[in-house]
Amino acid sequence: MCVRDRLYAARDHLHPDGRMVLHAQPAHYTLDGAHGVANPKGLHAEALGVDVHVTLAEGPPVRNLIEAVQTAHLDVEGVVASPLAAAYACLTAEERDLGVALVEIGAQVTNVSVHAAGMLLGLKSIPIGSNDITDAIASSLGIRRSQAERLKCVSGSAIATPTDHRAGPYTHLTPPTTHPTALSVVSCAHTHKLITNTAAHILSPYLSHSL
Repeated sequence: MCVRDRLYAARDHLHPDGRMVLHAQPAHYTLDGAHGVANPKGLHAEALGVDVHVTLAEGPPVRNLIEAVQTAHLDVEGVVASPLAAAYACLTAEERDLGVALVEIGAQVTNVSVHAAGMLLGLKSIPIGSNDITDAIASSLGIRRSQAERLKCVSGSAIATPTDHRAGPYTHLTPPTTHPTALSVVSCAHTHKLITNTAAHILSPYLSHSL
């Protein structure tokens, strides 16, 4: 049996329970019970096994997105899960081959995807996002949410920008409970530590479990 036939046979055993199958991709191959086969094409064996990683989605939200795009007089060729699209946009083929975990933090949802041997091995969506980090910063420092958002964007970025150097090592904030002319000085290093600890505290209960 060829690789394509085995993949089609695996897809026949899917039970989506009314949901849509967005992706059904190979996550692990075995040849005669031997593991660690990245690509079985061209290899000979008596038995070929494959584990398939399936990404499911509720039908109505997907159809609503498709109709919204079509309303703008555009055609939809296919629907791609956000974590998979982010992986192909942000990761190189070498990174996906060597092994990497991609954490995509959105406003309300965080997606974690694990890749190795060029395949998607695991995926988890966490119902917590950057808005929760902003709220935690505002609560901890007693500042406005808009100020907390700015602190997060300036001191919480993993990529250095010229704006970081212009801002200097300290950030001046106006506490909402004091006179508008009163200022408090917050160390950017302290803010960075606060953001890191807050993100770790929020995400650790979810990331501690297997994907």
